[in-house]
Amino acid sequence: MEGTEVVVASSPVDAGISCWDLRSGAEYLHHRSCAAPPHGLLCVADRFLASSQLRDSSGAVFYWSWHKPQVEVTSFPAEPIKPLAADREGTYIAGGGLSGDIYFWEVASGRLLKKWHAHYRAVTCLVFSDDESLLISGAEDGFVRIFDDVRREEARHLYEHSFSEHTLRVTGIVTGYGGGNAIIVSASEDRTCKVYYVIMYIKEIIENLIISTDEKFGKKKTYKQEEIDIMRGEWVEYLQGFI
Repeated sequence: MEGTEVVVASSPVDAGISCWDLRSGAEYLHHRSCAAPPHGLLCVADRFLASSQLRDSSGAVFYWSWHKPQVEVTSFPAEPIKPLAADREGTYIAGGGLSGDIYFWEVASGRLLKKWHAHYRAVTCLVFSDDESLLISGAEDGFVRIFDDVRREEARHLYEHSFSEHTLRVTGIVTGYGGGNAIIVSASEDRTCKVYYVIMYIKEIIENLIISTDEKFGKKKTYKQEEIDIMRGEWVEYLQGFI
């Protein structure tokens, strides 16, 4: 299938995975043994397919090659996994568990590199940013959380940002270009989409007393509109250096 553009889709209702040629619509393959949840199907660096499986209270992750309909490898994580995400090179796979934990595996060895508690309820979405510096998660608790470069061994597992605008489970997350400064859009069962403009250096900006709003607005009790406009302009100009 090298050089061929294809569409891959799965359905927990039809219990299968299908792959079609994008130009002709011809079906290349069909894997019947699959019960993938939403966001549970993954193409790993165009080399093979991975899919989390939810069956009653148990779960597994299946792996297929492009040319064989049979499952080639089956792994059994510590708990059922819902969404999956992989880096561009197919070196790592991240999975979100029903407990709210996120798991991070090395593909070549299958070794679990790290695990951390990310949400209070089941993880429903996992997405890497375009430069793979961020891992963004959504969950049934309605939160969207951002983790900074989880590939590093010394990386902290506390989220860099946490957004709680949704009132029901998060059903989808997409991110644009720009890495740590990208625009992120989330969708939810509360029938809303939320747009976030993330600046990874926001902590440095807020704590910088030279330009911080606390410093500027703490000098007087009242301000004229012209003074507020000037300070707003200075604040925006300063932010541009981080965008």
